[in-house]
Amino acid sequence: MFRLSAIFAVLLLLAGCAVAPSHALPIAVSPHDTVPAVAAPAALAVTAAPASPRPAAAVVRAPTSPASQAHVLPNQIEPAPTIVSSGSIARPAPVRQVLDEMPLAAASAAPPASSHQAISPAPIHAPVLSRHMLAPRILRPSARVNLSGVVQLVAMTGQQIDAQDMADAVVYYVPDAGAPHPHPGTYTIDMHHRMFHPSMLVIPLGSTVTFPNRDKYLHNVFSVTPGSQFNLGLQGYGQAGQHTFTKSGLVLINCNVHPSMQATIFVVATPYIARPAANGQFNLKDLPPGPGILTVWQPRAGSLTRHIVLPLTTPLALRVVVTQPRLLPHARMSSIFPDAGTR
Repeated sequence: MFRLSAIFAVLLLLAGCAVAPSHALPIAVSPHDTVPAVAAPAALAVTAAPASPRPAAAVVRAPTSPASQAHVLPNQIEPAPTIVSSGSIARPAPVRQVLDEMPLAAASAAPPASSHQAISPAPIHAPVLSRHMLAPRILRPSARVNLSGVVQLVAMTGQQIDAQDMADAVVYYVPDAGAPHPHPGTYTIDMHHRMFHPSMLVIPLGSTVTFPNRDKYLHNVFSVTPGSQFNLGLQGYGQAGQHTFTKSGLVLINCNVHPSMQATIFVVATPYIARPAANGQFNLKDLPPGPGILTVWQPRAGSLTRHIVLPLTTPLALRVVVTQPRLLPHARMSSIFPDAGTR
């Protein structure tokens, strides 16, 4: 009898444990059991009975029909399913895995994986630049022009013309706005065989001319040209005198010992100078456009001037009349320079 009472007491104790509250004891879940899709707190820990091999994680989500999946909108996509693994804490499944398992229609309408709203930058309206605005501005000097023509020597009655007359001619140009200053230099006129070599010389304003004596007798170089008078005195063999010309224009050079010796120096205050060829053709280069004075000078003809406006469309033909003999005796210098007198 006592033995039956003890067995009955044990049965009552076991029956009281069976009706105790469920939250008092941990719930043992078999790895093969299916957990219903219940929205549980994220911190809920679900433990499984120990097992030797660790089973794979089970994906739990509410079932949906194929018809309802075709009309899923972006804001109606189901929350990320919960992954429950043995001995681990429930965590949301990766979004990439969810999209891979969704139908094509729902996946294409799904929002971006980032939780931040994509913001499109405001359009930037750049200023419109034309080709002329982009091209660099190059400052170029004013255009230069060339002037070509021909000098025609015509002999006056009683005069004769030879090749040396054309070689002695000079053509020069002076713009109305003024010419730049030429660069002066140093030049030489030899005295040899009782002659000046060369007998005609064109020099820039401010240049110096040296007169060496190559003869074994005396020479005396001088000039009575107004504004350019000078006298170098007697010079023996090997000696040399010099003079600097500071006034533009014609300067006649003579020897006081030998009256037949004569040279002509033409001093110009412009860099635009040309010497005609044997056929009379000349070419002046790099002239500024606009009006100016063109001059042809020849020792036996004097000066011929013409006012022109550059550029010209056709070459010029300049007719120059020779009126003087080649050599001028000292006594006739007064006809060229009335204030010089005779010497």
